[in-house]
Amino acid sequence: MKKIIAVSAALLCMLSFSACDIIEKAELESPVSSEADINVNADKEADSEAEKNEAEEEDADDADLSDSEVNSDENTQEKSDTDSDTPDMQDEQDSDKSIEEIGQELFDKSCETQWKYLLGCPYETDYNDMNGYAVRIVGISSLEEIEAGYCEVFAEPSDELYEKYFEADGGVYCYDGGRGSNISYVSTDLVLERSDDEKAVFTAVSHYADPQTGESEEDEENSFVIIYTDGQWKTSEFKLPY
Repeated sequence: MKKIIAVSAALLCMLSFSACDIIEKAELESPVSSEADINVNADKEADSEAEKNEAEEEDADDADLSDSEVNSDENTQEKSDTDSDTPDMQDEQDSDKSIEEIGQELFDKSCETQWKYLLGCPYETDYNDMNGYAVRIVGISSLEEIEAGYCEVFAEPSDELYEKYFEADGGVYCYDGGRGSNISYVSTDLVLERSDDEKAVFTAVSHYADPQTGESEEDEENSFVIIYTDGQWKTSEFKLPY
């Protein structure tokens, strides 16, 4: 009987020690498992936050792109509006002026243009590159460029233009010489003879005076004609008064 009691006591002690071991092991493993769970959750939260930030950045990029497209469309529309107004700009400017004012402006420009192109040379020249008595013009490669400048004011190139300028050796040359102006010239008055939407005819009455005494000399009358072409008024018939 005593032996049975002793064995039972030993078994109880062994069971107690096993239970204590299990409890201690559970207590030791539990914090590790909890800490691992915390780390996993933290990683998940970090990934979620990164995904959220990336989504916000993509939304911001999309918004910027949308704004850029809107601005581009607005700029394109503004340019289109500006371009569509350009052809009518000359018409609007001329519509605010009388035909007499338009004629006077063109007469003054015609004097200036003809003096520069036919009696002088409005371009840079290189006297180290001569063709006979003609000098090479720097930066000009064709007569068309000369014609374009002259025809900003005149409806057609003058025959004298081709007597002064010519093409040679891959460039353009000019006879860079001319007369002095008529120092007796005083001014010119334009008298409108007739006009319509396409043409205006004036009589240009030029006045002269003796440069020494100031005494008036005989007036000179010439025809001055302007025509409406290519959306603007240009000179069709003209004589330089000095």
